[in-house]
Amino acid sequence: MPTFNPSNWNDASTGGAVQHTNNCYDYAVDKKSGRTRKPSGSRPGKKADQDAGTTNKELKAPPYTCAQIEAAVVHDGFNLSTKAATCPTRCWKVAVMRAVLPGGRTDFHFVRQDANGTWSHKQGAGPATQNDSSNNPITDPSTADIRAGAARYAVCNYYCVCPSTTVAMVIPGGAGQFLASLDLREWATLKTEGVDLNLAPGRYTLFKQMAEAPTSAVFVSLQAFSGETNPSWRLSDADIAELGAEIGELGSARGEPELASGTQGFLLTGEGDVDFPAVVQVVAGHVSVWRGKGEAEWFRDPRGRINRWLIGKAKAQGLGELVAATQEPTGAKKTSKTRSRKKTR
Repeated sequence: MPTFNPSNWNDASTGGAVQHTNNCYDYAVDKKSGRTRKPSGSRPGKKADQDAGTTNKELKAPPYTCAQIEAAVVHDGFNLSTKAATCPTRCWKVAVMRAVLPGGRTDFHFVRQDANGTWSHKQGAGPATQNDSSNNPITDPSTADIRAGAARYAVCNYYCVCPSTTVAMVIPGGAGQFLASLDLREWATLKTEGVDLNLAPGRYTLFKQMAEAPTSAVFVSLQAFSGETNPSWRLSDADIAELGAEIGELGSARGEPELASGTQGFLLTGEGDVDFPAVVQVVAGHVSVWRGKGEAEWFRDPRGRINRWLIGKAKAQGLGELVAATQEPTGAKKTSKTRSRKKTR
């Protein structure tokens, strides 16, 4: 059974190669599927589709029901249980959850029971924690205050998960577009004008190569969901210069703030030859800046200027309803006192 060990997941202070690319589903099965620093995360049923060479087991696009989430996790190897039942030796309990956001959008979430009987979870690109959105320990997922903005997650059902269970990550943007899975039962030849490719029996997955990202690019991800892929977009060169100047005017660095689980914000990643920090987080009146080495520095966002700037850009992308549903006002109570930097190694 897994033990609660946040240092295995919470590496935002050094760029978030694990934290930012593994979601609640990866955490629930205790498997890290992503280390790319690009916002991603696994999806119920995707691994089952890859293993079976099909395209009918993965959880469909939202909105969806609890029954549809449960069907997808069963395909991945979850076994139906109850809150009070005991799972087989070496296996553990997972609560499957769902939230309905304003406008009818849905999101999935998972909370797992660790070896000592306590519960823990990881909301999207956020850290692994034993607390809910009110900063209270999770003693019962059905009564815990676990939210995406104003929307609260409710338990669909309880399942047992065993060490053999694996999940599959959604490919980060720019890596490729999924086309099809093939299961060849005999030798075959793929013929094109330029090449004849002989393929042995086996399973193949086809992707379309996407255009390479520009050498100077900054991508913004609106942190709205726990399980679903968060919407993202690329900043223009003018936006990069303007935002970079705002970040450069921040005051002296402070200690890392304590943020309640599920606190929403924005995640920015600089790629290639770009005059911008490698990773920037803007959340609840704070800005974290990681420049590609060492540890991230935390700053106060004076009067929420950077947060408001990003909200304006998100609305220009047609995300106004999602911003209104999930973003906490700057200075909300979910941000508690600032503490001195102290890392678990």
